[in-house]
Amino acid sequence: MTSTRTLGRTQRRGRWAVVALLAGGGIALTASPAQAEEPVATQEFAALVPAIPDFAGEGIPLPSFPTTAPATAPAPAPAPAPEAAPAPESSAPAEEPAPEDKPTPTSSPYSMWDPDVRPVIKEIVETFDVPTVYTRPDHSPSQERAADFMVYEDKAKGDAVAQYVIDNASRFRVEYLIWQQQIYIISNGYWEPMEDRGSPTANHMDHVHVAWLPAE
Repeated sequence: MTSTRTLGRTQRRGRWAVVALLAGGGIALTASPAQAEEPVATQEFAALVPAIPDFAGEGIPLPSFPTTAPATAPAPAPAPAPEAAPAPESSAPAEEPAPEDKPTPTSSPYSMWDPDVRPVIKEIVETFDVPTVYTRPDHSPSQERAADFMVYEDKAKGDAVAQYVIDNASRFRVEYLIWQQQIYIISNGYWEPMEDRGSPTANHMDHVHVAWLPAE
C-alpha cells in the first residue's frame, strides 16, 4: 500500500514537470476532466514519459537571466581642439632720422651725411651715449661718408665704439676707422700705427674716425 502511494506521487510529479516543460516551449496543454481527476497515471503513459529530475526539490538553484540589456557606457566627449598659436609680431623697421635733426645738440645735422650713413650714426650714438659727432667738407673720404665720434678723455668708450664698428663693419659698410693714432682697414683685418700729426685731435686720441664705403 505504501509503495503504491509513493509511485502515485512520483508519477504525478513527473507528469506535471512534462506539462510545465511543454508549456514553456509554447505548447498549450489542457487536461480533460478525467485526467484532472485521475490520481495515478496509466502504466502506458508512465512508460512513455521519462522521469524528469526535480531540481527545486533537490535544493539546486535554477539559473536566472537578466530581463533588460545592460546599459552602455556613454561615449567620451571629444577632446577640445588646440588653440591656434598667435601670429608672430612683425618687427618695425629702424626709423631713419630726419635730415634736419642732429644726433645730439652739439653734433652736425644728419643732412650732412648720406641717407645710408645716418641710421648707423644714430645707432652708435644711442648705443654708447656719444656726446658729439662731427663731419666737415674736407673730411676723408668725404663729408657725406665720414664721421668723428668724439669721446674726449673717455678711452674706454672710444675702445668700445671702435670694436663695435669693427664687429658690424659688413652691416654698416665701413671701409676703415682711425683711433689712438692707429688705422684699421676692414679688408686687412688688423690695426696699423700712424705717423704723429702733432696734436691729440690730429692723432685721433679724443675721437674715433669712421669712413664708409662708396654708396651703392
